[in-house]
Amino acid sequence: MTKVNGINNNWTVDSSGLGSAPLKAGLHNGADNSGQPVNQGEMMEETVNRPCPDVRGTGEKYWASGRNGTLSILQCDTCEITHWYPRPYCPHCGAETLRWVACSGKGIIHTFTVARQSGHKYFKTKVPYVIAMVALAEGPLMMTNIVDCDIEAVRVGAPVSIIFEDIADNVSVPLFTLDAGSPS
Repeated sequence: MTKVNGINNNWTVDSSGLGSAPLKAGLHNGADNSGQPVNQGEMMEETVNRPCPDVRGTGEKYWASGRNGTLSILQCDTCEITHWYPRPYCPHCGAETLRWVACSGKGIIHTFTVARQSGHKYFKTKVPYVIAMVALAEGPLMMTNIVDCDIEAVRVGAPVSIIFEDIADNVSVPLFTLDAGSPS
């Protein structure tokens, strides 16, 4: 037990000096939200889906672009700079003349963090998971998840490639995986 700001708690501290609170025993395995055990026979299987983004307006083509295995982002006709996230104007020069361009699907990890808890039902099933800003080969930074890897292998500067998770008829979520041969 450690004391933080004069309060006793059950936090553990690893060799890096970072702390983490322990999960309540059984919370993710046969317990209700109070941490109290429940009868396994009373638990119901529930499929929890990834939340669907708002696909209206400028973002509609972006979210649908993964259906053909290609990420599309906007490029300004005036300054020629590509940008992410989709919006009806160029964030660099303010022009409203934009076009969709296909991306290579390659990039490098610019920065990242590991989510170890979540309040959302879907993401609770995924912890721990990596949230990253990926520098696309085309220039812009894009917020995404790094998936299908050991989280300890994720490093700033690691090369990544895009994959898509189809979650609705018109929505494919772009995710990234570490490229083979990335430093571990």
